[in-house]
Formats: sequence, structure tokens, C-alpha cells
Amino acid sequence: MAIISPFPTTGFADEMGKARKLGTLKQYIVGRSSEAIFSEAFGKQEAILRYLGGIDPTGELDEKLHKVEEKLKSTEGILGSKNLENKKINEDKKAALAAQYAAETMLRRVHAARKDDEMPPFEAILAPLEAEMKQIKMQVSLRNIGPV
Repeated sequence: MAIISPFPTTGFADEMGKARKLGTLKQYIVGRSSEAIFSEAFGKQEAILRYLGGIDPTGELDEKLHKVEEKLKSTEGILGSKNLENKKINEDKKAALAAQYAAETMLRRVHAARKDDEMPPFEAILAPLEAEMKQIKMQVSLRNIGPV
């Protein structure tokens, strides 16, 4: 399937060649440019356009470029979703670390206050906190394992 170029370079080069041959370049001359300089510039531009038009006359490179651009867009979409996943994982890790820090702080306070006889036994305070830490770690690991 050949894609027709949106800008026919060889056709435009033909128009430039005709303008040069007919001497109708005066309408394009601006400022102090001489007709000879402008004619030479038109000739160079015509040669460049003919060269570019001859590189891919069938449009095969346009098709390949289109496929690569589509692949790039899909890859960018996948990358965006992966970045969102990573952000969620990082937020979960931060939350888990904050919970762990809070629990450790509480344990330090309990340990410091343990010297008082009025305090309940250390194991009675430690067991619920350890259970809560395990529960939070399990929730974080389930979020990380969840649907991708």
C-alpha cells in the first residue's frame, strides 16, 4: 500500500523549473536580490526537491515511519502506566515505613516506661503492635502483587 506524499516534491520542483525558464521569478524577488542570484537559488532548491522526491517515490519509508510512530505511542502509554504503578508502590512503601516507625517509637516508649510497676507486662503491649505491623506489611505486599 503506497502512501501518497502530502507534499509532492517533484511537482513543486517542476513548477520552480518552469518559473525559472519563463523568467517569472521577478514576482518572488524581495529587496536588493538580483534576478541572477534568485535564479541560482531557485535552481539549487529545484535540485534538492528532485533529490528528495527520488529518495522514496513509493512511500515505503512513510509506511515504516508511521509504524514506528505507532509503536512509540503505545510504548509511551505502557511507560506511563508503569510510572503510575511505581508511584503507588513508592507511596505504599512510605506508608509502611511510617507505620513501622510509629510502632518502633511506641515500643521504645513502652520499654522506657516498663520500669514502672503500674505498667502491664511488656508482652501484653508488644503482641498487638506486632500483629498490626504484620497486617500492614501483608497489605502492602498484597498491593504490590495485585493486578498489573
